[in-house]
Amino acid sequence: MAELNCPICSTLEEGITNEILSHLRRQDFTRDSTIIPSEQVSPGLFLLQSGRAKVMRLNPQGKELLLQILEPGDCFGEKSALDGTAQSDFVVAGTDVRLYLLPREKLLELLQKHPSLYPQVLKSICRWMDHLNGVIDSIGMASARERVAAFLKKLVVEQESELITLPHKKHEVALMLGLRPETFSRALGEIENAGAIRLNHRQIQVVDASLL
Repeated sequence: MAELNCPICSTLEEGITNEILSHLRRQDFTRDSTIIPSEQVSPGLFLLQSGRAKVMRLNPQGKELLLQILEPGDCFGEKSALDGTAQSDFVVAGTDVRLYLLPREKLLELLQKHPSLYPQVLKSICRWMDHLNGVIDSIGMASARERVAAFLKKLVVEQESELITLPHKKHEVALMLGLRPETFSRALGEIENAGAIRLNHRQIQVVDASLL
């Protein structure tokens, strides 16, 4: 099995990690198939081994909003599996994917047996909530330029550099900001013309952050 960035495996003693790995079940999904439907309790903690998956949500107008793109090593479904509430989001396969599922009953059993697992699970949930709040704050901004500028500022902080790289393709980033791809490109062009950045495909040099 390829290395998995399991949030409840890191910093644990080998015996507990091996116990977790023994309960994982492999699942394969083809592109565009639904992994977790909305309004359903997650069947467990999913670990993405290969491929890409998309976390989506419908807005009040019924339009699909891209919340996050999951890459190999990412996990999802743990909050719903832990508290037993149905997901408001849904997860679909962006490509053919291979996953490993830690079933909900095993997750709860392991948490009861090993209370030291709780901090790792809570950290993972908190990271997702922080990300979701950032997406919601961005979409709440009035203009496309404001959304894109805020996103670039966030990347500078995350990547600890003024030479930043878009984490995904431009059209995918646009969807995550609630924008059309052409609107996203136009906003980037406006910010570049203002002298704040220099564009080089997916790499962006922030020249003057005060102009963002």
